[in-house]
Amino acid sequence: MQQQELKISVTVHDDFLKVYLLDMSVEYNFIKEANNKFNATTLQQFLTEHPDQVLWERDVEKGQYEWRYTTTRIMDATIVFYNPTSENSVVGYKVLVYSSLAPGDTVQKLAFCATLIGLILMLPWFLTSWKQRKNK
Repeated sequence: MQQQELKISVTVHDDFLKVYLLDMSVEYNFIKEANNKFNATTLQQFLTEHPDQVLWERDVEKGQYEWRYTTTRIMDATIVFYNPTSENSVVGYKVLVYSSLAPGDTVQKLAFCATLIGLILMLPWFLTSWKQRKNK
């Protein structure tokens, strides 16, 4: 079982932005039509019509921020920076994807259960070999 985590680092050089992480597993027309340059009305319409596609939303002011998002399934995600003002914004960002086999607590539970099952399955073999040694 593989799990992925997004680490999103953002540096905002202006006053205020909104950052959205959207689940884009289903193809939406506004992405095709927008060609990476869609307006605020189109974005607000999409957010109103598809609130279930918003994985998270953050309000950010001038400064540096870092978030982590752990996916629960296979998906296509899009990060949207929304400037509610008419001024230009300067934003620096970095997105890293970390892959792991499984979360640590899940692996520990599985290992514990596998050990118990192994001991239970080994018990008949152990008793048989112990009786054979005793008879010799």
